[in-house]
Amino acid sequence: MARTQQDRKAETRRRLLRAAAELFAREGYDAVSVDAIGEAAGRTSGSVYAHFGGKQGLLLALLEGFQDDLAAVVQAEFATRDTLEGRLRGLWDSLGHHPDDDGWFLLEVELWLQTARTPEHAGPLAARYLAIHDLMRDEFCRWVTEFGLRPPMALDQLPQGVMAALIGLYLQRRTAPEAVPDDLAISMLLALFGATDRA
Repeated sequence: MARTQQDRKAETRRRLLRAAAELFAREGYDAVSVDAIGEAAGRTSGSVYAHFGGKQGLLLALLEGFQDDLAAVVQAEFATRDTLEGRLRGLWDSLGHHPDDDGWFLLEVELWLQTARTPEHAGPLAARYLAIHDLMRDEFCRWVTEFGLRPPMALDQLPQGVMAALIGLYLQRRTAPEAVPDDLAISMLLALFGATDRA
């Protein structure tokens, strides 16, 4: 059966995303040209602009895809765990043992660097984190009620605290794995929920 134009567009998009993910993670965002992405994907540089508006749009699309994949994995973990420690362990495991290994994190760092170097790029990153915070806050509010928790910070600040802990712990773990054993990460996350007695 002949492929439709929509099928061909979807295939081009997949190829561009795969090529960009590999190149950005391996060489860094600034070192990779639109031409290199097109060539690695077996497409033209024009296809990058047509589908994503340029490199920045491509990087954001990659991160959104990783975010969606991670959210699905995390939600599945939560559904099978009925204790706070179990859910936090599932959250940590999903982040620290992501199926993409370090590719997602290297891309995240590339976006942070771009935002630091080019402040006008901060808008999309800020919007992305605010959306993640909203999802986390809703989930954490349920946990606070379910487990009778008293976090040491306001509920609307808990997502930022958890996100900062996860990113900081993961970054240290990549640098010195022995410095951040799983039990330490879980203990720190439990403390953010005011549940150190459950460690």
